[in-house]
Amino acid sequence: MGLNGPVDIVKYAEAFGSTGLSIQTPADIAPTLKKAMAMQEPVVIGIPVDYRDNLRMLESLHPNLLN
Repeated sequence: MGLNGPVDIVKYAEAFGSTGLSIQTPADIAPTLKKAMAMQEPVVIGIPVDYRDNLRMLESLHPNLLN
């Protein structure tokens, strides 16, 4: 998607001569990490993050920080 959206981590890693892997679901974590650890070259792993709950989480950790 270029500058208007998420980075394609697989293509990004390949552009630098590395291997890129992508995690899309929690079930992908273990097999992807095992695959990456078995490789001899550097591996870049992309994990999409949903930041929508960050504010609520921060408020619960530091209740007076945002007031």
